[in-house]
Amino acid sequence: MADEKSSQEYKQEFSSIDYPLISEEPVEPKSFRSVLTRALGWTAFVPLFMLALLQSQQLQRMVDVTNHQQLLTAQMIAEGFDSKIEQISRLLILSYSDLMAIDTQSDEEKEARAHLLSLAPEISDIKRLRQADVNEPTVKPVFENEVMQAVVKDINPVASDKWLLRLEVRSKVSEGALLATVNASNLLKQSEILAQSSPFAIRILTDQNQRVYGQNENLLEPSQLFLLQDDKERLATSEQGTLWRTDGTRNTAVIRAVVPIKSTGWTVLAAQSLTDRDRQLLQSLETSGFLFIVAIAMTLLIGYFVSRPMKRKVEQLVDQVENFAKNRTIPPPVENGEQDSGPSEILELQKSFHNMAVTVSQTQKRLEHLNAYLESEINKRTESLSKLFSELDLEHQTLVAVFESLTEGVVLVGQSGLINYANQKAQTFLYNNESLVGKPARELIFEHYKPLTDRDDPELFMKNPSIVRMVNIHDSEKVLDVVTFFVHNLPGRSDRIGLLFRDVSQSAQISKLKDSLIGIVAHELKTPIATMRLQAETLTRGSVVLDDAEKREILADMVDESKRLSSLIDDWLDISRLQEGRFDLQLRVVQVAALIDKAIKLTKQRYDVQFAKHIDAEAECMRVDPDRITQVLINLFVNAGRYKKEGSQARCEVFVRRVEQMVEIVVKDYGVGIESDQLEKIFDRFYQIDMTSRRRIGGTGLGLAICRAICEAHGGSIRAESIPGEWTEFIVRLPY
Repeated sequence: MADEKSSQEYKQEFSSIDYPLISEEPVEPKSFRSVLTRALGWTAFVPLFMLALLQSQQLQRMVDVTNHQQLLTAQMIAEGFDSKIEQISRLLILSYSDLMAIDTQSDEEKEARAHLLSLAPEISDIKRLRQADVNEPTVKPVFENEVMQAVVKDINPVASDKWLLRLEVRSKVSEGALLATVNASNLLKQSEILAQSSPFAIRILTDQNQRVYGQNENLLEPSQLFLLQDDKERLATSEQGTLWRTDGTRNTAVIRAVVPIKSTGWTVLAAQSLTDRDRQLLQSLETSGFLFIVAIAMTLLIGYFVSRPMKRKVEQLVDQVENFAKNRTIPPPVENGEQDSGPSEILELQKSFHNMAVTVSQTQKRLEHLNAYLESEINKRTESLSKLFSELDLEHQTLVAVFESLTEGVVLVGQSGLINYANQKAQTFLYNNESLVGKPARELIFEHYKPLTDRDDPELFMKNPSIVRMVNIHDSEKVLDVVTFFVHNLPGRSDRIGLLFRDVSQSAQISKLKDSLIGIVAHELKTPIATMRLQAETLTRGSVVLDDAEKREILADMVDESKRLSSLIDDWLDISRLQEGRFDLQLRVVQVAALIDKAIKLTKQRYDVQFAKHIDAEAECMRVDPDRITQVLINLFVNAGRYKKEGSQARCEVFVRRVEQMVEIVVKDYGVGIESDQLEKIFDRFYQIDMTSRRRIGGTGLGLAICRAICEAHGGSIRAESIPGEWTEFIVRLPY
């Protein structure tokens, strides 16, 4: 049960693993029938495409033939009309010639006159026409020679179904005009025959756009059977006529053929709407379109019957594959009677699949036995690996906890100089909130630190095991000991370099304070002790005779030196109490003026300082330890006497005022002043601004440090402001 359970856990663990790098694009399966149908379709596509291409070319030829027929019809009507006019003109000329050549009383004249009258319906029309103005403008010549010219013009009195032919006569014999009317049906008989046999709307128009003749005019709107400006512009560039299509949609566009009648200046218009043209073309395409549809239907039908048995066999094979995949069911072998039931290739495929299924089934059984054995081995190995991983993880967590809990920074550097590991403390030392892994160690260290002494060569850093004391470039109080060591037996070709960062700022500061203390003690104790020893030797020396006044002076000096030693010892004791937290205060309400006066009195015993005090009425009293505050004031007043300008009188002003819930005491002296970069350092223990002057003037460097400690113990503060060479202010704030 334990092995089975671990096996299931193993399966669940590995089945839940996500493999983001392995992805398969989904493929939509395609049926055999669709593939076969597509193949047949592509096979039939080529001849069908050729048939469609031929049909398209035939349609284009039909369009060209129809356009040519439309233009030719208009040209034939125009040519027939010209020919008829020319015949009538010749006949009229011949009749006129005969009439002029014969005697008016002869039989020839009568015959010619009868011939002429056959052109006119009545004698009255001829008489009226003979009176017409010969100078009327002609329309367009029909016939022309040296003697005469025949022209055509419409005259109102003549009936609407008649046309008038006027012949101008200019000869040596006579001048005038010969007029005759012609029946319209005789003149347009040939044109009417052509127009009736065409599918176009025919109209003959004068140059004034008046209707002369029309046929099939009901095929178009009346407004479409007049000459357009485009017709005239196109006729101006083509003497044989032109054919063009008007703008608009297929329902409104018209195909127009316009041909000029040269003899009369008229125009033949043959027009057909684009809708009628399309209908005519579609009628001609019905037969070929029907054949095209039949071809497509036959292709689909043949494809269906051809693919049906193949599809059935393929589906049978697919079912066998699916059953084998789901249930491991081996398909039955192909019998001899089934040889004719489908394509031989598919039958061979079924046989091969049957053999493969048998082989796979046998192999699967062997694999199941091997898998069972392998699974048991994997379970054992997985259990041991899990136990090992748990132990390693525990060790890793322990090491991480230890390294992260260290107060020292630990850094592991590879051979490339890049950081492989760094704990949290190392990030703090190197002023980096982000991970240090992968960053150059040497650059990060020397960006913030430098060796404390010149003996440590930066070029040899991290090359040999060593201990280098380094100081922060920006903060001299920050001092580190960097220990370099080699880390062996790590995976890789060579050893790694380990760095241990230890903060020794406090010990370095203590060492510095110790050195300062030794120097100060040696200097400050040496002078008073030497003085007291000399004075004592003077008093005890029998060879020197001193009067009482001299003895009292020597004893007074010895008392001053002893007080100086006592003050020095008191300062050291105060510093010791501050470090141990034993700085007790005796608070009570006192008058500020009394404290200032007491401090002034004690200061004047040692230094000649002029004082001026200014106390606001609101700040006359406060609750403090009077002895300690007096100590602060004395220290500030003494500094005014010590650091006065050379050759000038020491002056000091005291200002006391109320600032919210605090009493502010400002002590301002007019001495040498303090540089701005030293204003904060003067409150450090043993710090001395000018060592030469301090040694000359005296002092331990503890006075201002004690002042700050006393003010902070009261819950107040002290700070300094100064302009070098002019003045210095110490601002003390204490609770009211």
